[in-house]
Amino acid sequence: MRAIKIGFLGLMLLAPALARAADRCAWTDPGKKPRLFIDDRVVVFRDYYPPEWAACVIGQGNKDFEIQWIVGADPQAPAAETEKVHLYGGKDDAPRKAEVKLFPNHICEDEGPRRPSGKPVTTGMPGKEYVAQLVAVRVRVVASGALAPLAYTSPPIEVPCRACGSASGSLEVNPDRNEKDLVLEGEADRAWFECASRGATLALLGFGGQSSADVTTAIRPDLTLGGLEKEFSRKGDKYVLHKPLPLARLCAHGAKVWSFETWGRGELMHLGGGGRSIHELRCK
Repeated sequence: MRAIKIGFLGLMLLAPALARAADRCAWTDPGKKPRLFIDDRVVVFRDYYPPEWAACVIGQGNKDFEIQWIVGADPQAPAAETEKVHLYGGKDDAPRKAEVKLFPNHICEDEGPRRPSGKPVTTGMPGKEYVAQLVAVRVRVVASGALAPLAYTSPPIEVPCRACGSASGSLEVNPDRNEKDLVLEGEADRAWFECASRGATLALLGFGGQSSADVTTAIRPDLTLGGLEKEFSRKGDKYVLHKPLPLARLCAHGAKVWSFETWGRGELMHLGGGGRSIHELRCK
């Protein structure tokens, strides 16, 4: 075999090509930082990388990297979930995006969080609040060799996990046994009530009018009974409420039809089931 000799001039000509090949695999700032956030109780992680760099390392046989979900306060804990992510190259100006999601059932058990990191808190939008325990979640990106620039461990975020389970009980306005007055009756499972009543307030709102249309569209209540969360009493494995709504008091407003709904803060208000109940009164 004949030896090939490359002189000094040949090396000088070859050097820029070698430099360009090396530069093409050099990591450049994609312009966007990794992001970990919560979207409707789903944890989302987004990572970014330059497409030309990805095309280069893919050409070297590096196609995948690993994302580990760490659940709990210990950043060195074993991964609760692991996902492989594929790289995609190209010559676009915009950075490539890798996105993975972790759903609540992978973080929270049916009866609450498996790794609570703080005291119970009340969370959720008004009308949909619930008692939760916060679970720390972070992401660890495992990458080495040519993919080492992707290696990353995120700060933790706190994910709310339901602490009380599903609402167990009812709260409704019914005709009293005397068939004249109305009565507010409630019943709730003991374990659920003791959990859901943390920091909760509960009120009954009454809307009076001359027709069903009046009371179902009314905005400002004519009657408010607050502090109901304190009026439940324990009876065996239940908490119960029996609060009379005298007909004379309701008729004094001059209304023939009433509708009622529950409101407040926290999880107890879910006992009402939502919506308004309508009652026609026989006032003298």
